[in-house]
Amino acid sequence: MLSTASALIEATQEAVMGDEQMEMAAFIVHERQNLSQDDFAKAMFMYSTAIAATAVDKATKILLTKEQFANLVDTIDELETIKNEVLSNGE
Repeated sequence: MLSTASALIEATQEAVMGDEQMEMAAFIVHERQNLSQDDFAKAMFMYSTAIAATAVDKATKILLTKEQFANLVDTIDELETIKNEVLSNGE
């Protein structure tokens, strides 16, 4: 349990301090004055989603076995198919 917690902390740190995220943060800081309010909001949104997506991806790989991850992906695909069927029948 301690090793899992440690791995999650490290994954979170990597998600925040990764090269891509740091490049995005540097762009936002250096270009803030040149961005419209909408473009700044979009950049901040992209930055925060990049961190969140990376953290979730790394955490998932820590917490799930390959088989569990494959099952999760299959379940998500099934749910997406069901959603699309329901939406297409409603039209």
